[in-house]
Amino acid sequence: MLYKDLIIINNEKIFTENNNFYCDNLDLKILPEGLNNYHQVQYIVRHSNKKKNQKINIKNIRTASNIFKFIYFIYKTFKIPNATYLIISITPYTFFSFLLLFIFKKKTLIYLFSSGHEEYKHILGKWAVWIYDFMYKAVTSNCKVIVCHERLFDKKKSHLVYISRLDNSWLTNCKKSLLDKVRFLYVGRMSAEKGIFDFIKMFNKIELGAEFSIVGNSENHNISNKNICVFFFNFIIYKLT
Repeated sequence: MLYKDLIIINNEKIFTENNNFYCDNLDLKILPEGLNNYHQVQYIVRHSNKKKNQKINIKNIRTASNIFKFIYFIYKTFKIPNATYLIISITPYTFFSFLLLFIFKKKTLIYLFSSGHEEYKHILGKWAVWIYDFMYKAVTSNCKVIVCHERLFDKKKSHLVYISRLDNSWLTNCKKSLLDKVRFLYVGRMSAEKGIFDFIKMFNKIELGAEFSIVGNSENHNISNKNICVFFFNFIIYKLT
């Protein structure tokens, strides 16, 4: 079933310039653009003063500079009859949005890229995981849940979607792999919640004679192991993370 009006609520920070909107996360650009082909999308996000790189090709975007304005933008959508609400990930901003939608009995879905427990542990410490766990249980118990991996939620209660954007162009000009040694490749952000630093520590301790290539945001990360090569390419990061 397709709903005419879809309100997407996201914690992402969006930069505005000349009535154009920009973000850094490619997933959070493609998702509203794709859904806008089937729904009348309104995108409610946070405002950023920092210039971003990915232009979002939809116009109905509301950027809030604080939580009060964020909630106000959501409240204003209540005049739209039969609108459906899609919350992207669970954060303090989206949790308070959920509470408002729950009170007013709005049709709400939650889309999870990850469980979020590891992110909270790395950002705030182990003591703060219970805060996220409380929000997680409250939201997932009262919304229809969409996940990109079945490990994120009870597969009997959630809807699984596949977000891969690999197509035939990825299979052209392929080269034969070199098998003379073990080679590892990591493509993505170099942040603690990704587990990349834990892997580097293990790689440094295990003498395999292997090579490890990292494509990510290499600035401000000092890596002394000569068998680890780090490449910093913005356009690759935005395409693959």
